[in-house]
Amino acid sequence: MMKASSAMLGALLLLPTVFFGQDAAGALSPEDFLSRVRNPPGRDSWARMKGSAQHLREGARPIQAPIEMGIFFTPVRTLAQIRFNGNEIYNIGQSYGKDAATSVESKVPAGVPPQIGIYGITPEDLAMSFLYWKFKEEHKRETIRGQDCRVFTLESKNGKEQVRVAINCEYFFPMRAEWFRVPGNTPVRTLEASAFKKENDYWFVSKLLLSGKDWSTSIRFSEVDAGAFKGTLPPEVFRQ
Repeated sequence: MMKASSAMLGALLLLPTVFFGQDAAGALSPEDFLSRVRNPPGRDSWARMKGSAQHLREGARPIQAPIEMGIFFTPVRTLAQIRFNGNEIYNIGQSYGKDAATSVESKVPAGVPPQIGIYGITPEDLAMSFLYWKFKEEHKRETIRGQDCRVFTLESKNGKEQVRVAINCEYFFPMRAEWFRVPGNTPVRTLEASAFKKENDYWFVSKLLLSGKDWSTSIRFSEVDAGAFKGTLPPEVFRQ
């Protein structure tokens, strides 16, 4: 399905790690497997993506908004910027390693209600920050879109939320994530990578599906670009 890439998803949306092999990945302990997911190898690189989000809710008309992303990957940290609906900016930092931490800064015009939440989109989720939650247990493997996946339950720092995430055994990439409130057995929202696109030897997730009770959101990135960092980031990766 995918060729290995040296870029990290960081978030959000580049396929992250180097090919490892299903048998070797399956032999890793849960902790070692997750460590590879959380600490991706690779050189400094960048990505920029542009598309739209369409939201459907039961009993309401469909709505749509533009979405853009810029990402800068380094061996120790990922920086991502989400630009939504033309006037909302979310800056996300995700460090790797034992003391991994997530930071989020939002810039929304005064007096203008943010719209991103209406679409069921959480900036931290797009940045895959849930991958750094505390490991709780591993479940039986699953096959998602033809790909063998190891499945884990991870718990948020405050213990109020858990995520069940299925991770591709060859590429250490999350194919699907389901969030649960604690206690609770019914997912409150689901994220799934449903389509991929190659550009300049980098693989992108070109379509994401999010859903919850009585609603669904489809995010499509029609314009993607990426490359190795050469001292200066291209225009439009980040905006003020």
